[in-house]
Amino acid sequence: MQTTLPSTNGHVRPAQPTLDMPVLTAPPVPPPPPRRRPVLRTLAVVAALGLFGFGATQGWSALQYAEGHESTDDAFIDTHVVNVASRVSGPVVHLYVQDNQLVHQGDRLADVDPNDYEVQLARARAQLETARHHWQTARLQVLVTRQTSSADVEQAASGVGAAESTAQEYETAVNTAATQVETEQARVDQARQQVDVARRQAGQAQAQVAAAQAVADNAHSDLQRSRTLFAQSIVTQQDLDHATNAWRAANAQLEAARQQQASQVAAAQDAQSALRATMHQVQQYQSQVGEARAREVASRAQVGQAQGRLNQAQAAPRQVAVTLSTLDEAAAQVKDAEAAVRQAELSLSYTRIVAAQDGRITKRAIEPGSYVQVGQPLMAVVSPNVWVTANFKETQLAHMRVGQTVDVYVDAYPGHVFHGRVDSFQSGSGAAFSLLPPENATGNYVKVVQRVPVKIVFDTVPAGSYVLGPGMSVVPEVVVK
Repeated sequence: MQTTLPSTNGHVRPAQPTLDMPVLTAPPVPPPPPRRRPVLRTLAVVAALGLFGFGATQGWSALQYAEGHESTDDAFIDTHVVNVASRVSGPVVHLYVQDNQLVHQGDRLADVDPNDYEVQLARARAQLETARHHWQTARLQVLVTRQTSSADVEQAASGVGAAESTAQEYETAVNTAATQVETEQARVDQARQQVDVARRQAGQAQAQVAAAQAVADNAHSDLQRSRTLFAQSIVTQQDLDHATNAWRAANAQLEAARQQQASQVAAAQDAQSALRATMHQVQQYQSQVGEARAREVASRAQVGQAQGRLNQAQAAPRQVAVTLSTLDEAAAQVKDAEAAVRQAELSLSYTRIVAAQDGRITKRAIEPGSYVQVGQPLMAVVSPNVWVTANFKETQLAHMRVGQTVDVYVDAYPGHVFHGRVDSFQSGSGAAFSLLPPENATGNYVKVVQRVPVKIVFDTVPAGSYVLGPGMSVVPEVVVK
């Protein structure tokens, strides 16, 4: 068998026959395709030229539209949102609104329990009345001080003279009583001497009585012996008479001594009584001296008081200044009390929470009975006056001006165009007012196109079925040419 293989130069060369290879024949060559008709080719060329022309026209229109408009999808509905917070603490006793309810400025939203604040207001008003009373008293004191200053000087001067005269009188009385005390004291000393003499004489009389008693006893014994001896006829009658007379004489002397003793004892008692009377008189005079001295000291104190009143009266201008200072202090206390009343009235008024603007209630976070603290967020009031905050690239602001018309497309309402105008530009990029603004002076710098917030206001407030709220996505198109 023999086969043919193509050669490297394109010619066919015979292959060496082998025992196990079959002999192959060349496949048939297909016939050439028929040629297209010239009409179809012409139509295709014309259609391609038409499409190219239409596309070029549309592209040119789009290019012209893009050159006359600036647009961004980094835009949102914005408005004023007032967060309502409590300015006092306490339980909520009334709640007047529901979520998404339309309210007007001044409408009551909720009430905090006012009982504690009513008590504070009553206490503040009572303190104000007290302060006004003190001020009125100080004012009257100023008037009285001014009117009585001259009269007080004269009265105080006369009071000083009278007090000094009284003190002089009491001083004389003290001296007189002291002289009497000295005199009576001398009499006391004399009476004491007389008592001592009387006591000594009484002692002597008692000794004489004892001696006379001994003599009488001895005479009595002699008489008894004489009688015994006379009975025995040992002595004579004369001796017995002698003994009897001696006994009688001794008894007489004893009786005289006893009378003398009684007289001396009576004299001593009289002297003792006189001493007591004199000492009592001395005590009376000493008491008079003490009373007179006490009165003198009191009168001297009255002199000092009168002198103090005189000095005080003479210091009337200073007293007027002091009372005026007291009046000013009382007036300041009145103002402070009035401020406290005003503060209490404000605190009581804060128990009525009202809407600060027109809008709808959102984010209500309280219920009746909830206890609220000062500054605690209760709800938010979203204003119906909305605008668009569009964050344009800084490269888009070259031809953008205040007052240019804007077509606003809201994602929530496709197919509807809202009309507005450019109101203002923020003085700076959004990144410059962020919490952590970029620090281009540190690290590697990479230039990033910044965005500047542009405020776009609507020509007419959207109404009817169009509900626009903060945060809704929009696409504004600003006509710059």
